[in-house]
Amino acid sequence: MEFIEYIYRFFVGDTTFNINYNYKERILAAYTTLSRSWDKFGFSIGLRAEETDVNINFKSSNYFYKRNYITLFPSGSLDFNLNKKNTLTLAYSYRLRRPHSSMLNPVRQFNDQLNYGVGNSEIRPQFTHHMNLDYIWSQAVTLSVGYDKTKDFTFYYQYTPDSSRVSIDTLANLPKYDNGYISLSAQHRIKWWGFQTYLVGMYQTFSGKLKDEDINSETYNYYVNMNNEFYLPKDFKIAVWAGLGSAFQHGPQTYHARSAVHISIDKAFFNKKLNITLALHDVLYKDYFSYTTTYSDQSAYWYDRMDTRRFRIRISYRFGKMQIQQRLNTDGGGGIQAGK
Repeated sequence: MEFIEYIYRFFVGDTTFNINYNYKERILAAYTTLSRSWDKFGFSIGLRAEETDVNINFKSSNYFYKRNYITLFPSGSLDFNLNKKNTLTLAYSYRLRRPHSSMLNPVRQFNDQLNYGVGNSEIRPQFTHHMNLDYIWSQAVTLSVGYDKTKDFTFYYQYTPDSSRVSIDTLANLPKYDNGYISLSAQHRIKWWGFQTYLVGMYQTFSGKLKDEDINSETYNYYVNMNNEFYLPKDFKIAVWAGLGSAFQHGPQTYHARSAVHISIDKAFFNKKLNITLALHDVLYKDYFSYTTTYSDQSAYWYDRMDTRRFRIRISYRFGKMQIQQRLNTDGGGGIQAGK
């Protein structure tokens, strides 16, 4: 007689912070556009209508949350072709950033023992009026001026509750956020040297309350980068990319300056069929993200540094050209043919 004992083990996770809930979201949209262009002038106008229906049922606490809204989003642009080298575009659009499920999810997501992130089931959609004026010269220089006026701005922040050591990452709506900017991008190449550059200056204002404190702030900041390419004899090319972003203030959070420098050397062989590239990324090891959060009763510093300084080698070989052509048969059928 053989006796076999079966032992059943059931593994159950930590249910302390479990929340049982159902999330349903439905979006219905319709849009129409009208555009027309002439030699010197063109325009485009559009209208999009959306209905959003969100239902959240928190079964654990018998709490039911429902949100339904219908919104119209107009947009339009005016294009002026001043001459062959100069164009001007004026544009406006009304934009929406609706919260997704993870932003509404109230379940705690632990990053470590002293930090966790949690959503906000009461977060509202963010609406923005966007306006910009673009001037383009000879497809080489673009000058842009823009302004964003946002209502119910979605703001991510961190805080530590009283009598606790745990920091919490969450989000809230700020009633007002304004952002004005001016940017310039340009590119050019001569025989042995080419460059691409981009720079932008911004003025931003925040207003609202967090932790029962006014967090009104205004800040100026800038970002600039430039890529230089040097075309040397014997199919050598050297590229140097550098970028710098200034510090800036967003409510209680001060984001610190960030920069990076990348260098690469490229050599072509066998009539430019074989290319070997050696690249060193983040030469000065300054490409990291950090910010300080300051309230009247607490201050925290967050620092995230990864292995951004990397050496890479890339080898590529071009065997030939392959051209894909799509032809319509005279009998009404269609086909895609490939040929060398």
